[in-house]
Amino acid sequence: MRASSRYLLRAILAGADATGGDITTAIVVVAVMDADIGHLDSDPDLARRYATYEQAPPNGFRRPTSARAIAARLGLPYETVRRRLEPVIASGRCIRTSRGIYSPTLSRADHLVGAQANHIAIRRLLIDLQRRVPDEAWSPSVFTQTGADPFEPPLRLLNRRSAQFAVDLLSDISAAVGGYDAALVYMALLESTGRCEVVEPPPVIRISPLARSIRQPMESVRRRLAALSAQGLITREHDGYSARHDAAAEAVVGRLAVANLRHLRDFFGGLSRLGVTFAS
Repeated sequence: MRASSRYLLRAILAGADATGGDITTAIVVVAVMDADIGHLDSDPDLARRYATYEQAPPNGFRRPTSARAIAARLGLPYETVRRRLEPVIASGRCIRTSRGIYSPTLSRADHLVGAQANHIAIRRLLIDLQRRVPDEAWSPSVFTQTGADPFEPPLRLLNRRSAQFAVDLLSDISAAVGGYDAALVYMALLESTGRCEVVEPPPVIRISPLARSIRQPMESVRRRLAALSAQGLITREHDGYSARHDAAAEAVVGRLAVANLRHLRDFFGGLSRLGVTFAS
């Protein structure tokens, strides 16, 4: 969970920067992308054909979705999703048609930088997992692609698979902790706790640096930490919070841990099936 939180925080904050700083909007945009282009990877030949950044899939492959479908996928009210989509559509990051909403294929410099950063973040995630969970059969952390161009990293394929992983895991965390903003704070506390080796008792994290790390108002973070503590998911200490949970929350935390491991295995296993291998 700490390793996944570290990866997801990078992705969410990068997405929020591109959508005016709103966390929920960033997640809605990722869900639209997964809904309209994620199906491409059900065909291994198409997945490999449109794997690298230079080989962008034509917009004809997009399958427009609806705000209601995105709301159902994310467990959010329809009106929340509809309101978040309006400025995104106005900016051109999503397109509305008579058949629904889709995210157009992007080939801008800033999008390329983001795809490259995602590639690096996935490698870091693998290294993190290898260090923290050495008994699991994690693949080595250098990418090679057995597709159209073995010398180009499969940036677009990684973006598509990352979108599914992020939406699946974030929706699980959100449902468990009380919303996506709360999920962000919960993951930030897990990630901050996990920057060092796991020790007992868990280190105490102060509110101010935690808020700065996720670029959120301190009072907003304070309220969400208090709510998480009331649920028993974290512990209030004299000068901050720790990631230690109450016995009453053991079942919730355990389900999240199991779901996280399942999503990680699906993510890396899916990449392997699509021709992305990991070699030393």
